[in-house]
Amino acid sequence: MTLLIADDSTEFRRRLASIITCLADIEVVGQAGDVADAIGEIERTKPDVVILDIHMPGGSGLDVLQAAKLAKPAPVIIMLTVSSESEYKGKCMAMGADYFFEKSNDLTKMMSTLTKLARKFKAHRPAGKRRQEV
Repeated sequence: MTLLIADDSTEFRRRLASIITCLADIEVVGQAGDVADAIGEIERTKPDVVILDIHMPGGSGLDVLQAAKLAKPAPVIIMLTVSSESEYKGKCMAMGADYFFEKSNDLTKMMSTLTKLARKFKAHRPAGKRRQEV
């Protein structure tokens, strides 16, 4: 499974990528720190999954979510944010986010979700084929 991390904190992106690369069958194919870079990286790398923060320079992670859901096929979107669940969760889910996790409370749940997604993608994709090759 291929994955893109879009978050305004360079340090957080690096730490998260380091943790995720320890999970089986997940390749971090890109990182982005602002809205324009995130949209460009989604178009360039065609990831299976995007981990996306709401608060990003150049707009909002909601702008990225909207653009990502127009891709064919659209990636799975995991919103990962410091914003309170009640504040943004409903809006994100209504816009097409697949998952919503809080950075302070839900990282373990998110890692479990990534592991399950990786298994699902592996089971449904021919060996050695990346998303854009399928």
